Order: sequence, then C-alpha cells, then structure tokens
Amino acid sequence: RTNVNTNVRTNVNTNARTNINTNVRTNVKTNVRTNVNTSS
Repeated sequence: RTNVNTNVRTNVNTNARTNINTNVRTNVKTNVRTNVNTSS
C-alpha cells in the first residue's frame, strides 16, 4: 500500500494601500495700477 498525501497550501496576502493626498493651493494676486498723467 502506497499512500501519498501531498498537501500544498499557498497563502499569499498582498495588502497594498496607497494614500496620496496632494493639496495644491496657488494664490496668485497681481495688482497692476498704471497711472499715466501727461499734462503738457
């Protein structure tokens, strides 16, 4: 009697958590005042 018991258990747990938080705040304030007074 030949009893061959092959028990192969492969447990692969891949837990990948990627948390990407990109907070980009660009405040551009351009105040241009050109006062040209030509009195001739």
